[in-house]
Amino acid sequence: MANNSVSYIVFLLFVFILAILEIAIVNGKLCQEPSKTWSGTCKDKHMGKCDRRCMKREGAKHGACRQHESTYMCFCYFDCDPKNQGPPPGASRTPVPRPPVGGGGGGQPPAA
Repeated sequence: MANNSVSYIVFLLFVFILAILEIAIVNGKLCQEPSKTWSGTCKDKHMGKCDRRCMKREGAKHGACRQHESTYMCFCYFDCDPKNQGPPPGASRTPVPRPPVGGGGGGQPPAA
């Protein structure tokens, strides 16, 4: 009886680990594009509208208001994986920039 319980627990643990790995594989890299349907500034109070518009009108995974240079714009985020549906035809696939390592303190560059 105890041997069956241990086998059952090990089996469930194995299935759980496989499920976690599958979720990690499915979550791909996202590419950002400025919204083609949003005009004007996009501040925090517009975040929900930007998200809905990107998903409904542009087929994106989600949308968010971000500052680009000195303007706040609505950006749509698409799956970069070529097998999956991405941005509309003709749109470039720009990978999402990663934040600087170490917090980007803005100090002097390292000496060469």
